[in-house]
Amino acid sequence: MNLVITTKEELQELIETSVRKGIEAYFEEKELEKSKETYTTIQEAAKRLKVSTQTVRSYIKRGIIKAHKVGNRILIETASIDNALSEVKSLKYKR
Repeated sequence: MNLVITTKEELQELIETSVRKGIEAYFEEKELEKSKETYTTIQEAAKRLKVSTQTVRSYIKRGIIKAHKVGNRILIETASIDNALSEVKSLKYKR
């Protein structure tokens, strides 16, 4: 065990730098997670939008959500889901 004697300013600077590094690492990790999730399935999109899978398919057909067919799977862009959330809310109040 080592005993280190520091001044108040040195201790404050040490704490600030370590906290800053921790926060930066956290946000870098979050950005990496976002970049990994570029596509989702219809089921995941339905959970995120809190609607049925048939409604998601309807949104794809109407062009509200952009999707790509890869083999037998339909993959939806995550950014398109976020855009659809705002459009769905505005459509809800237009009636």
